[in-house]
Amino acid sequence: MASKKISQRALLRVGRSAITRSNRLHVIARDGMWIVKRDGAERVMGIYGTKNQAVNIARAQLKAGKVNYALIHDLEGKVAQKIS
Repeated sequence: MASKKISQRALLRVGRSAITRSNRLHVIARDGMWIVKRDGAERVMGIYGTKNQAVNIARAQLKAGKVNYALIHDLEGKVAQKIS
């Protein structure tokens, strides 16, 4: 069975998408609650009653080195703050 060669460009593209998508969190208002969600994920990491609780979870993920940064959205869905 012949092995396929992957181009350097393809490897870089996969590497960049892995960094940007899996290493970024979003804190988003949804249905009167605040969710923390990893970029590109289908499921949320958690649902919280206040924005402050959700931001604290995002900060804990940053401190633990599990993500590179978090985007905090306002009630309208626009990015209000970036924490890293």
